[in-house]
Amino acid sequence: MGRLRKGSSRKQKAQRQAASEAGITARSKAQKENLSPPSPSTRGIDEHKRRTAAAEAESARLRREHENLKKDKKNSARRERRHRKKIADLQNKIKAAQDELKESLAHGEAQVRKTLHKRSEDKLGWQRRIAEAERRVAEAERCRVWTEQELKSKISVLSQLRGVLRLTRRQIRNREQTLKKVRNGSRSAKHVLRMHAKRGRAYKIELRAIARVLVSSGCKEGKVGELMQDIAKVFGVDLDRAMSRRTVRRAVLEGLVASQVQLGVELKRYHEQ
Repeated sequence: MGRLRKGSSRKQKAQRQAASEAGITARSKAQKENLSPPSPSTRGIDEHKRRTAAAEAESARLRREHENLKKDKKNSARRERRHRKKIADLQNKIKAAQDELKESLAHGEAQVRKTLHKRSEDKLGWQRRIAEAERRVAEAERCRVWTEQELKSKISVLSQLRGVLRLTRRQIRNREQTLKKVRNGSRSAKHVLRMHAKRGRAYKIELRAIARVLVSSGCKEGKVGELMQDIAKVFGVDLDRAMSRRTVRRAVLEGLVASQVQLGVELKRYHEQ
């Protein structure tokens, strides 16, 4: 109210000044036109009317501003309520979207875990199958190598047997021819059937083998040399010397050591396979 009064007083001063100026101009015009100036009573009435009209206009303007302020306040309150409602709706939507996102993430994570578990199981199964296949392939390879080795050994043994067979057949033919000559009383046959018991400084392998066979059959070691000469004479062969008892023992010991070495070689070959 103080502000309104202050403003109204200023306006009144301005109106008074304007009225005084208007009166001065009116007097000057009347003086120029030789007219009489307006009376003081009419001048005050006009001034009062002007002031009243100005005050009414000012009050009407203030009422309009007050109404506008009320409307703006109501509109701002409505807008604020609408904004709050929109914010609440948005918050609810955001919460619902977050819940839905959490559910979808949990479902997706469960699906991924299930898929990974299944794939890991499949991978383990394939790994076991691959390991089993590799083991079978390794066994087949070992069997193939062992079969090849056995085949080679059998082929070598067969070739040796064939050589021995050819040699035996040749010896049989020679013995048959020699026997015919002996029966016919040929001197050349007697010369051919003379046999040296040693090859170099050692007895022949065949004679040492015969000595081992005789000892294993129960013959005394001191009688082996004479028995071998007697057997040779039966077949028409003349040995130049008889094997001593010490040599027979050495031949038997040599056969024992050779058999042990052969046993070790066979065991090693079996373990390598």
